[in-house]
Amino acid sequence: TINLEGHTISNAMVDGKLVGLIKNNGNLTITGGTFDSTRASASAIDNNPGGVLVIDGLTIIAKGDDKNNNNNKQAVFNDNGHCTIRNCYLESKASGQYKDKWNKQIPRCSAHNINGGTMIIESGTVINKLPTTIDSSYKNAAVSNGPNSTLILGIKDELYNEDNPTLVGKKYGIYNAGTLEYYDGTFSGRTAALYGTEPAEIEDYYDQQTTSGVEITLQGETEVGTYYKRSLLPPITITPSTLER
Repeated sequence: TINLEGHTISNAMVDGKLVGLIKNNGNLTITGGTFDSTRASASAIDNNPGGVLVIDGLTIIAKGDDKNNNNNKQAVFNDNGHCTIRNCYLESKASGQYKDKWNKQIPRCSAHNINGGTMIIESGTVINKLPTTIDSSYKNAAVSNGPNSTLILGIKDELYNEDNPTLVGKKYGIYNAGTLEYYDGTFSGRTAALYGTEPAEIEDYYDQQTTSGVEITLQGETEVGTYYKRSLLPPITITPSTLER
């Protein structure tokens, strides 16, 4: 376990390049501090295949703003590992595409889950702010979930917390090409809250709903976008005629 105790760590220069801050290949928990990742040549945190990563109470800012030098990297990149994000604030301007091991192009984002990984976002905020140079054709999102990968939002406990986690993307809230389990929180984007496959599982007693034309705030501006949240299903009334069916 690494407890940053409120301190901030930043990128170092290695062989003329700003490198990422953490590359995990084992079992690692990081708590209580800030990662300031400026124009790095890698994500702030890489969780490599087989790695088990828990981040709790972190602020991670990835500040790259130039797609041409490929420095717009994710705050967290989970490659076939198991990653739990709890009480964190993640922000990046990640742009462009990443080709997974099945040769599928997956948009870069603030939290990226790929190649069969499992990412659990229990609580906190994940924001993707597109750089000013970005081509509007990119399908950027707060979170990307690749094929054969699993993204879990919230905790399955028969209760719905609308406020946690919160995902906001300049274009999409979530880009999903894998399995999405949606138990808590909301996600939103200017173009759409969700691009790709709908949630495979939600809490009992609740239904998911998408609301368009709502105001979302990103990069200090209020814009009209699409908001995805859940609502309590209406109660089922049992009557004699219902039982007869």
